[in-house]
Amino acid sequence: MAWCEKHHRALFVIIHDKELPVTKNLLYQVFSCYGEVEKIARFQTMDDFYAWVNFYSHRDAVNAFCKLQGLHIYEGCCELDLYFASEFICGCKPYIPQYMWNYELPGAPLIPSKLLIR
Repeated sequence: MAWCEKHHRALFVIIHDKELPVTKNLLYQVFSCYGEVEKIARFQTMDDFYAWVNFYSHRDAVNAFCKLQGLHIYEGCCELDLYFASEFICGCKPYIPQYMWNYELPGAPLIPSKLLIR
């Protein structure tokens, strides 16, 4: 698989105003509505929460990008700011070393009554 193909079917996600739990399972529920998800990785710094979502196809990544950009996962919380991985890797966003994307954050139960995106 070519480098370009791999990174054009992946989304880099910044989650703003994170006050409620955002688990891998929740991210899978949100993104799989727009295509077949291959892998999700999460990373958190002191102030920011990130995710890397790989789709099996570029078309699915574009579909998710167009439908989810700027939406909130929960009402008034967890706004999605999406970028294609190729933009992130080329320097449009701050660099986070690849090894940190494998860091697994502790999960928390999903709160379905407040979930906005389905």
